[in-house]
Amino acid sequence: MKRAPMNLNLLTFYLIVLLVPFQYILDLLGGSSSTESMENVLEATAIAIVFTFLRKDPPQKTGGISGKYLAICWLTLCGIFIVVLAVTRGLLPAFSIAAAENALVLLAGAVLIRRLWHSSPQFHTPMALLGVTLFPWLFMSTSVDLMVQAIHHLPYVYDPVLYRMDDILALGWVSVFADIFKHHAGFAHLVLFNYYNIALWGLLAAISQCLYTPPDRAYLLFSSFILGTCGFCLYYLMPAVAPFYFFDALFPDHLPSPQSLPLHSVLSPIASFRNTMPSLHTATALLLFLALRESPLWHRMIGAIVVLCIMASTLALGEHYPVDLIAAFPLVLFARGLSAIYLPLSLPARRDAILAGGILTGLWVLSVRYGTVSLAIPAFIRVLACVSVAAPILLERRLAKIEYSSRALRSADNSPSLVAQTAGS
Repeated sequence: MKRAPMNLNLLTFYLIVLLVPFQYILDLLGGSSSTESMENVLEATAIAIVFTFLRKDPPQKTGGISGKYLAICWLTLCGIFIVVLAVTRGLLPAFSIAAAENALVLLAGAVLIRRLWHSSPQFHTPMALLGVTLFPWLFMSTSVDLMVQAIHHLPYVYDPVLYRMDDILALGWVSVFADIFKHHAGFAHLVLFNYYNIALWGLLAAISQCLYTPPDRAYLLFSSFILGTCGFCLYYLMPAVAPFYFFDALFPDHLPSPQSLPLHSVLSPIASFRNTMPSLHTATALLLFLALRESPLWHRMIGAIVVLCIMASTLALGEHYPVDLIAAFPLVLFARGLSAIYLPLSLPARRDAILAGGILTGLWVLSVRYGTVSLAIPAFIRVLACVSVAAPILLERRLAKIEYSSRALRSADNSPSLVAQTAGS
C-alpha cells in the first residue's frame, strides 16, 4: 500500500510538544516567578494548536503507535515530573495558579480552534499561520532560559579566537558599519528594524511560502526548528559574547591588535548570552530567502534586502564577528538537507547537503575550540571560509532542483527508488 506523504508542519508540531514542558521545568529549577508570565500563556495556546493538528493524525494501519498517543504520554510524564518538582521546591501554590490559568487558556483555545476548523476550510490556513507565529516565540523563550542557565556553566569564551580569525580573513574593516550607523540615523533605524523584527519577516515568509509553494516543499517551519536546535547546541560548544560585550568601550573605534590576544578561550568579562558562533540571525535570514524561491520576484527582492540588512546590522551592533556570518552558511545547508524528508537519504543531492553542512560546521567547531592549532595555519582558515560559502550555495541549489523534479515524479505515482534513480541521473 502506498505510504501517505508526511506533513512537514505536522511533524514540527510534534517536535514542539517535546519542547513545551521545558519552560516550566527551567522556571521551577531556577525558582523563577515567570511561571505566571505571558510566555506560558503562549505555550498553552501552542499546545492547543498542536492538538488541533494532531487530531488529524491518520491512524496507523500497521499496528504502530500513533504520534498523538506518544505526545499525550510524553506530556503526561512531564506533567507528573513538573508537579513533583514544584512540591519538592515549595513552589506548588504559585505553580498551581499558573497551571490553572493555562488550563483555562488551553481549553478555550482548543474549543475555539476546533469550532473554527469545522466551520469552514478557509480557517485552516490561518490556524497553520497562527502556529507558525507562535512557534518562534515559544522556541525562543525556552532557548533564552537555557542560555541564561548556561552563563553560569560557561565562564570561558572564545572571543579572542574569533577575533583573530577575522584578522586572518581580512575582515577587520567591517567596523565601518558601526561608523555609518553613527552618522546616518535614518539608515541605521531602517536596518535595525529588520534585525529586531526578524520574527515578523519569518511570519511574512511563511505566508508567502504557504501561498506559492506546494505543501511538500514548504520546509520553512521544520528547517527553522532544526536550525534553532543545532544553533543553540553550537553556542554551548563555542561560547562567545560578541565584540560589543567583549571589548566594551573599545568597540568599534579602539579595538586592540589581534596579535595581542591569546589563541585560546579566556574568562568572560561580562555575564552575557553565549550566542555568537554561528550567527542565527544570518542563518534565519538566509533560510527565509530560500523559502521564497517560488514566490513572486518582489517577494524574493525583499528577502534579499532583509538578508543584507541583517548581516549589516549584526556587524554594526557588534553582536557577531564576521566569521560568525560565514559559519551560518553550512548550518543552513545542514538544516535544508535534514528537512528534505521527501527525498531518500541515499539520494546524492540530499546526502551531500547533510554531509557537507555537517562536516563544515564541525570543522568550525574544531577550529574554534583548538585555536592554538588552527590559527597557526592561516591558509586552512581562508580555505574553510571560502568553501563554507561556496559549497552551501551550490549544493542547496542542487537540492532545490531535485526537490522540484521529484515532486513531479511523485505526482505520477513513481516509487522512491525511481525518484532516486531519475534524480541521481
